[in-house]
Amino acid sequence: MRRGFPSTLKHLLLAVAAVLLPCAPSLHALEAAPFAQQVDAGLRSIVLPINAENHIEIGVRIEDLEGETVFDFHGDRNLVLASNNKLFTTAAALLALPADYRWHTRAYLNGQTLRVVGGGDPSLRPIGERDVAEEYLASLAKALKDGGVSKLQRLELDATAFDDQYRHPLWPANQLQQTYCAPMSALSLNGGCTEVSFRSGSFSTVPQLGSAVDWRKGNKTYDSLSAWLGKDDFQIHARAPKHGRAAAVQFAMKDPVRVFGVWMRQGLKRRGIAVEELVVLDPEAVAASPLADSQAMHDWPSAWNLLEVVTACNKVSDNFLAECLLKTVGMETQGQGSYPIGRQAIQEIFPQNEIKGLEFVQADGSGMARQSTDPVNTSTPADLCLLLREMALREQGAAFFDSLPIAGVEGRLGTRFKNAAFKPQRVHAKTGFINGASSLSGYLLMPNDEILVFSIVVNFSRKNPNTNNARFKKMQEQLLERLIRNAM
Repeated sequence: MRRGFPSTLKHLLLAVAAVLLPCAPSLHALEAAPFAQQVDAGLRSIVLPINAENHIEIGVRIEDLEGETVFDFHGDRNLVLASNNKLFTTAAALLALPADYRWHTRAYLNGQTLRVVGGGDPSLRPIGERDVAEEYLASLAKALKDGGVSKLQRLELDATAFDDQYRHPLWPANQLQQTYCAPMSALSLNGGCTEVSFRSGSFSTVPQLGSAVDWRKGNKTYDSLSAWLGKDDFQIHARAPKHGRAAAVQFAMKDPVRVFGVWMRQGLKRRGIAVEELVVLDPEAVAASPLADSQAMHDWPSAWNLLEVVTACNKVSDNFLAECLLKTVGMETQGQGSYPIGRQAIQEIFPQNEIKGLEFVQADGSGMARQSTDPVNTSTPADLCLLLREMALREQGAAFFDSLPIAGVEGRLGTRFKNAAFKPQRVHAKTGFINGASSLSGYLLMPNDEILVFSIVVNFSRKNPNTNNARFKKMQEQLLERLIRNAM
């Protein structure tokens, strides 16, 4: 395969240039130039700066599982990864925690005071036909009633297993109600999002907040259901759809712990248990009132185990789950579920597992954080390939591989890589996109059954007219297709 690759590489470079840059040099002009000049004219023309602040940077690395380089174009370039950052987060979680790890939400009773201690369970939400959050609440209410409790003077919420920085400060401030910016806490419902539904002429929410919602319903209707938060999580503006048919929309919460408490208070009341006072404990209050005199009366394990969360995180690129994993790794390995401790823990996990030489800078678990100066969530295509190769050699490698979307079949790659060259299921990879970065990294099954690892990362200025992400996606597909067809 290697012997025939360079001649195809020439045409590959031409295809990449044609996709990304309408004014790229012609085929005949490049064929007349030496090979090094072909590379320069074909790919470097794509990244030619329009001005100092308006440019495109590309890094590509393709390797076999032994680390031999198949193709490289600035593979050592440090670039912003977008959601390819999740590869470091999910790999570290698989290396640090058992595949059957489950989060727990525990309750302790002291007289008429109930303390609920969150462990970060991300599964308290509707899952298929189940509403896991309501199942949990029904189970807790039953345990209280079985213990003779019909009234609580005080409901205490302890969410200190994770810090109270529910979102990373470098997330885009103008997008915080988008579902991909959902806040993560140790007591979270519905993936940090509120769902507003319109059915039979009335509005409702998940989580069920009942009379706690201050509805601001407008008279004007729109083609589709419209809803958004007002001053807090309990003031919801809603506009019914013109057609009146059932519909639902979701948006991110502001204070997930407060929502959890109001939801629990309302839910216990519906089940015959009144709660007089609701209190959210801070770390100082938790330290000042230990649980030594309390009775452990309810322990709820999450509906999802670690492997299921890693798989959901990668296949649908779920930011909420990525932040949960980062903080969980910090909590379980170093005793604190915070951004700084989680990042530190992930950095240390790889050398502890004999994966040495990885260089990457994380701000969060998902890759959502960004800033124009001193970029964050960065690494190189070469280091991503190193991670992919090393994970393939480990016990957790099969789980890591299976967590990635299958191109043309599922997840964020379900509608891509449809050409016959990519069948059967030749590409398993993680996508990534934010304003300023586009990425794709994963595993490629060649026609001779050899497995390659690859990473293709593009950083760009939003002002550049040649930065339509559809062009970068096409470049990714053409590059891998040329590689496959060369081996046929």
